[in-house]
Amino acid sequence: MKLGRLWLACGAGGVILAGVTVDRAVFQVPAADSYPYHARIRQMADDPATGMPKDIGDWHSKEVEVPTAAQRLLRSNVLISREYTNEKTEERANFLLVQCSDARDLDGHFPPNCYRNAGYTLAPDPKPDPDIVAPGTVYKFTQDTINGTRAMWVFNMMVLPDGQTAPDMDGVDRIARSRRTRSFGAAEIQVITEVGMPDADRTKVVNLLVEKAGPLIDAIESGVPQ
Repeated sequence: MKLGRLWLACGAGGVILAGVTVDRAVFQVPAADSYPYHARIRQMADDPATGMPKDIGDWHSKEVEVPTAAQRLLRSNVLISREYTNEKTEERANFLLVQCSDARDLDGHFPPNCYRNAGYTLAPDPKPDPDIVAPGTVYKFTQDTINGTRAMWVFNMMVLPDGQTAPDMDGVDRIARSRRTRSFGAAEIQVITEVGMPDADRTKVVNLLVEKAGPLIDAIESGVPQ
């Protein structure tokens, strides 16, 4: 199964901005110290020393094109979308990191919403994988096609600017509700793998990619002044 654009179903189908309110357009004034924070995140993402590496051991990546419409909806400060391929095993994993300057821009952008909107069926009982070091949730999705049923695993975690992470949207909602914190935004990380990948290999590549994103994760978590 081609993984290259799977997450884009999430970006194109599930990001809902119709609920933008007068409060957002008129009354919200971003915290002044959020501007240098977001600039620092962009700079780190662009720097090979601190950004997401393109090659990690046997894993080599290529960029996955992000449609303009999805970019416009997300209004991302940082957007990294890559497909990693293991040159020895030929296994593939898609990696997405999107960090938004306003936490409300991530509203609706999480797997149970957007993949189902794109025609996928969510398998019962999504849950954390105890062997994955990051506190996220692993979802299984299937889709019936004329060529049969295809399936994928999606690991998803939210990174918050107040030093915390979250396995679902509750943390993002908390940041978005506060005038003090919403302008520091929030981030989402997804790792998408084929169901046919052995569980141990999936766990290993998720841990590897999240570990390599560590400098960016730490920087994103440092946004809100304590």
